[in-house]
Amino acid sequence: MIFLVSLAVYAYTAQRGVSWQDSGEFQYRVLAGDYFWISGIARAHPWYIWTARGFSSLFPAPHQFYAMNLFSGVGMSAALVFLALSLWSLTRNTWAVVIAVSSLGLAHMAWWMSTIAEVYTWSAAFLLAELFCLLKIVGKERDTTGAARGAAETRPLEKNVGWWMALAAVNGLHASLHNFAFLNLPVYAVLFVTQHSKQTARLIFGRLGICLVTWLAGASLLVWLFVLEWRATGAFLDTVKSVLFGREFEHVVLGTRSVNWHLAAMNLALASVSLLNPCWLFACYSWTALKSSKTRGWCLLGLTAIHFLFWIRYFVADQATFVLPVLSLLAIWLGWGFATRGLRTPLCAALVFVGVGCSILGPIAVRAVLMERQGGVVRPRTLPFRDETRYWLFPWKQDEKSAEQFSEGIQGILREQDVLLADNTAAGPVVAMREAGRLPRNMRVIAFFTGETDDEQARIAAENERVFIVSPVPGYASPKLLDGRFTFEREGVLYRVMGKRRKAAEGADE
Repeated sequence: MIFLVSLAVYAYTAQRGVSWQDSGEFQYRVLAGDYFWISGIARAHPWYIWTARGFSSLFPAPHQFYAMNLFSGVGMSAALVFLALSLWSLTRNTWAVVIAVSSLGLAHMAWWMSTIAEVYTWSAAFLLAELFCLLKIVGKERDTTGAARGAAETRPLEKNVGWWMALAAVNGLHASLHNFAFLNLPVYAVLFVTQHSKQTARLIFGRLGICLVTWLAGASLLVWLFVLEWRATGAFLDTVKSVLFGREFEHVVLGTRSVNWHLAAMNLALASVSLLNPCWLFACYSWTALKSSKTRGWCLLGLTAIHFLFWIRYFVADQATFVLPVLSLLAIWLGWGFATRGLRTPLCAALVFVGVGCSILGPIAVRAVLMERQGGVVRPRTLPFRDETRYWLFPWKQDEKSAEQFSEGIQGILREQDVLLADNTAAGPVVAMREAGRLPRNMRVIAFFTGETDDEQARIAAENERVFIVSPVPGYASPKLLDGRFTFEREGVLYRVMGKRRKAAEGADE
C-alpha cells in the first residue's frame, strides 16, 4: 500500500519532459547508454544508468523523458517501504510508521528528487534497505520505553550470516549507484568486529571473505568500470581516486577547497524547506529510545552522524540535494521518538493531517513571502520560461516545462554545423533533446563536459560564423568571451556571438 500510494503521488507530479541541470544530463546518458561519462567513476552511477535505461525502454519513445523522471519516484517509493519495515521492526507502532513515511515522502527535497531524473532517491532506498538488514543482524533488544515490549533477545550470531550477506550485497549495489554507500562502511565494520570479537580467526576471515565476495557481486558494475579505467590508464592509485573522488571533487570531498559561504547559506536555506513540517520535532523524543536500545540506537546514531557531517561540509553548488540521506535517517528518529509518546489515535490522525498540510502548503507560503519581500528568488541570470521561485520551492513538477520550452525554442534557430556554448544548467536538456532526435544531430554543443578551454572557446567563436550562447554573463560564459572582443545579439531564446571585426564587415556589406 505504501509503495502504491506514494508512487501514485510521484507519478502524477513527475515532470513530463526534459529537465535542466544534472537531470537533463542523466536523461541524455540514459538515452545514449553512456555508463562512463567524463568526470571519473565517482560520477558515473552505472547502476542508475543501466536500470533507468531498462525502465524507460518499457515506455513509447515520446514518453521516455517522463519515464526517466518517474523512475526516481519508484526509487523513493521503495525507500518509504524500507523506512516502514525498519520502523516497524523498531517500534511495532502503526502510527509511527504512518507519520514518518508521510513526513519523508512529502518532504520538499524527497518529493522534488522523486519527480525528476536523479540518483538520490535510489540512494535513499539502498540506505534504508541497508538499515533494515542491520536491524535484522542486531536483532531485537529489550526496550524499556514501551516501543517494543516483550521483544526477544539479540539474534544469535550463527543466524546472522545470511543478513550479513544481504547487507554486503545491498551496499555493493548502492556503491554502483552512488558513493554514499562508502560512508556506511565504518559503522558496519565496528558492528562486525563487536559481534565477532570472541570468535576464532578462521571464522572471522571466512565470514569476511563471504561478505567481500557478495559485495563485489553487488558492485559488479562499479568493478567493471574500475577494471576498464585501470586497463586504459595503467594507474591503479589514480583509478582508486577516480572511484572515491571523480576527476574534480577531491578537494571538495576532503574539505580543502575554499568555500563560497553565500552559496552555502543559500543551499542551507533550500534544504531547510524540507523541515517545515512540525512532525520532525518528534525526533527529539528518540533520545529516550536511544538510551535503552543499546546496539540498534548506536548504529543508527553512527550512520546519522556520518551522513550529517559529510553533508554539512560538502560545499558544492547543489549541496542542498545531498541532504536526502540525512532526511531519510531523521525519519527513523522521528518515528522512533513518536512511538515513545503513546499518543491516542485521534491525536495521531490529526498530526498526520497537519504534517501533510504543512508539506504541501509550506513551500507555497515561503514563495508568497519571498514574492512579497523581494519579488521572488533573484539569480545572476534568468533562464527562458523559468519562474525561479516556483522552480526551486515547488517540489511538484508536473507543470514545470521551462527546459522543454527552451529546447523547443532553439529548434527554429540552430541548424546543422551550428555551435552552441552552453553552461552546466542549459547543456543537459540540449544534449538530451539532441540525443532524442529533436534537435539537429550535427549541431555542436560546447559545455563543461566537452573539455574546451577558455582560449579554445574564444577561437571557435572567432572562426565560426554561427556561434550561439545561452547566457553571456559572468559565471555562465567563458571570461574570454566577455573581454570585449565579442558582442552578443539576441536571437529568440539565445544570443548570437559576433566578433567585432566580423560584425563590422557584415555592416559594410549591407
